[in-house]
Amino acid sequence: MKNQAFTLIELLVVVLIIGILAAIAVPKYQKVVLKSRLTTGLPLTKAIYDAQQVYKLSTGSFATDIDDLDISVPKGADCQKINTDKHSYYECDNFRFGLYDNRKNVQYMVRANISDFYPIAYLKFLENYNQSGVNARVGEEWCFADKNTKVAKDVCKELGGQEYSTSGWAVKYRIVK
Repeated sequence: MKNQAFTLIELLVVVLIIGILAAIAVPKYQKVVLKSRLTTGLPLTKAIYDAQQVYKLSTGSFATDIDDLDISVPKGADCQKINTDKHSYYECDNFRFGLYDNRKNVQYMVRANISDFYPIAYLKFLENYNQSGVNARVGEEWCFADKNTKVAKDVCKELGGQEYSTSGWAVKYRIVK
């Protein structure tokens, strides 16, 4: 009678193949998820930027509180508003959006997973900005990626980012369309 069981070598080969496939698939999956979360917020970033332009036309200055703008929190998002002396933004489940750096830029940040860590941010500048390794002009879009998170840097590059500088926590990419 012939033995119908698998040999130890056959089982090890199968485990090795599964390990190789997982090593290839998991980083690609993480990048797709992060890019999806970031690109979901790009229309919101544009809406805030446009609302700031309208606000400035009617009042002569930019809004200092995000609630002064004609925008709304995304439906279904559980968000809490936060105001500091430099920022006015909404902190939501896995993203945040609002006005940053003394209201000089509009920012949308996403979490890679459910934690306090934001590995990537998308910015659109309301004014010329020259500090912290950034020399941005009005209307320019930038992507900041955590310098220790390869998937975040890859997403910035896929969005058309050209590496500009590294300072603080981030590699800074100017978006070229």
